[in-house]
Amino acid sequence: TERLELPHGKPPIQAIVRVGASSQVTECKQVAGKAVLRGELNLHVFYQAAGGGFERADYTLPTSAICELEGLGEGSLCDVWQQVASVTAEPAPTEDGDYRSLAVEAVVESCARGWLPCTARYCSDCYSTKNQCTFRTRTVTLTRICRTVQETVSCQETIPLPENVEEVVELWCEAATVSPRMESGGPVAEGKLTISMLAKMEDGQLYYFDKVLEVNHKFPCEVEGAALEARISCQSCTWSASGNDALELRCQLELTGSLSCPVRAVLLEDIEVDEKKPKEDAAAPGLYLYLADSGETLWDIAKRYNTNIDKITEENPEEDEDRRGYLRRRGGAGAHRKIHLYQAVYGDPGAAQHRKRGPAGAGYRRAAAIRCWQNHHDHRTEVHPGGGGEDLGGSDRFLPGSAYRLRGIYRPQRFGVHRKRAAADGDDPLV
Repeated sequence: TERLELPHGKPPIQAIVRVGASSQVTECKQVAGKAVLRGELNLHVFYQAAGGGFERADYTLPTSAICELEGLGEGSLCDVWQQVASVTAEPAPTEDGDYRSLAVEAVVESCARGWLPCTARYCSDCYSTKNQCTFRTRTVTLTRICRTVQETVSCQETIPLPENVEEVVELWCEAATVSPRMESGGPVAEGKLTISMLAKMEDGQLYYFDKVLEVNHKFPCEVEGAALEARISCQSCTWSASGNDALELRCQLELTGSLSCPVRAVLLEDIEVDEKKPKEDAAAPGLYLYLADSGETLWDIAKRYNTNIDKITEENPEEDEDRRGYLRRRGGAGAHRKIHLYQAVYGDPGAAQHRKRGPAGAGYRRAAAIRCWQNHHDHRTEVHPGGGGEDLGGSDRFLPGSAYRLRGIYRPQRFGVHRKRAAADGDDPLV
């Protein structure tokens, strides 16, 4: 509720013809579960002067509000807007008895909608390292809020005047509706403006005319399938004569809302593990040096070799995954990187102990840099490129494995000779 004085030089009020109002948010602060809004109420009064003729008076009033949103804070997205629910203005007398004041009552609704940052966690794949496993999936579509929008759009249009119009007395705009339209490069907001005009005709009478204009505004977004939820309001409207039969119309529109995009996810719906059927097509226990391509995930590699991610990352500390699970090297990036893979060598416990207590002079011929876990014991043998070898407590027993190459996967064939004798003819330590 405000009492407003007419601008200096304006004649007293005889009668109020029309009151128009619009409101917008100029500042928003997110503090401890609250959205603190500051805005402006733009008031336009069109009245008949006491001495005859028509006059206009414009006012800008500050607004403020606090909207409580549980959990809202830094990092949250907040969509805020204001709208005028009702407004009235009545002439009020001053001390000299002239009606040079306005008693204004306006109801402004302040609205806020927030989104907290979160990660949608779900299972999309599974496997068993021991038994045969089958599962069923289904595809669902999730919605991710990309950003909120609050943009001011200028609209300029030349509109023809009706016939026999002598003078445009008053003109105002009201935003009717807005609907989104999908387009490559981002969604488009299609809005409609209702242009209302009060004109004095050649016969001296006042007539009312209206016209609907279409406005379009594109929100750039490279994400395919982005959706727009928007609101439109007209903040100001001015006009000027353009010749004898047309008007140059200028409007300031505000578009607020949110931009979202779909995220398709594959969810596990059912899992069956047959404990009576051991896994038969798993990779044989052994040593593997894998050349990872750009874009591969540790999950894919672990599943292919029937191991788990923890064992791979433990022996490859220089490798990391981004938030989408793709491989990346700490401190740099590159394709075709060497990944050490380890699988337990299952066998007789006694033989395992025998290998662990091998002769002190036993060593391994140098090949590619590979470490090997044997029989669940923390017993490593390290092999390097070249000839000779460094003994780390190994034995002269052959390492398990196969001598073939498949899709960039390198598997060492059986090798391992005593330092005092040369390798056998045709012994290829690494393929």
